[in-house]
Amino acid sequence: MQHGIVNNYLEPIVSLTIIGNSSPSEAIDFTIDTGFSGELTLPQDSIDRLNLLRDEEGVPYILADGTLRVMPRYIGRAQWHGEIREVNVIDSGSEALLGMQLLAGSNLNVEATPGGAVIVTELA
Repeated sequence: MQHGIVNNYLEPIVSLTIIGNSSPSEAIDFTIDTGFSGELTLPQDSIDRLNLLRDEEGVPYILADGTLRVMPRYIGRAQWHGEIREVNVIDSGSEALLGMQLLAGSNLNVEATPGGAVIVTELA
């Protein structure tokens, strides 16, 4: 189970522990973005600090404005539902987002008010 909070902009936020390659793990706050179909995005400085390994091929994504872009993909590990699992991380340029691919197999409950609870539970 993952717990978080709704910020003053009504964005649901959860903190995940990201485990890098030959670097310490780091707790990072992610905004849950149900419009993002991937697993996670991180800014390049976080990717560098965690020393994540870059996948040879980028991943094509259609952005909110309809633009198709090939985004660099990195491989990391995250603590999710009590286990450490491999995750795909996209270089977002600026934001830490948690998308639908990571939420697959989960129930998301958001109290949509500033300070409201965010609870992500694994489906049985």
